Amino acid sequence: MIRETTCKSWGQFKELLAGQIYGGEPAGRRDFLFRGHGNSNWPLAPSFDRAFVDFHDRGRDKLEDDLIENFRKECEAEEKYRDILSDDIQTLALA
Repeated sequence: MIRETTCKSWGQFKELLAGQIYGGEPAGRRDFLFRGHGNSNWPLAPSFDRAFVDFHDRGRDKLEDDLIENFRKECEAEEKYRDILSDDIQTLALA
């Protein structure tokens, strides 16, 4: 399930994101890599949405759920990821 949150400022968004991904620990920031677009005119859309734009909503949602579940199964062998895999936001950040 996707939780929607409205932020009143960029600072509030960054604070919320940092808390969700890093758990308030600044050392965790080294573990993630973020990248942006090469052109500011490109719309912000996940690569999944761009790749499966022609899928109907239900089919795309099921495919997304299946891919996330497969990702979780592959990561279960790695003990260091087991706590993360129970949280959807952290799992997506890892993926």
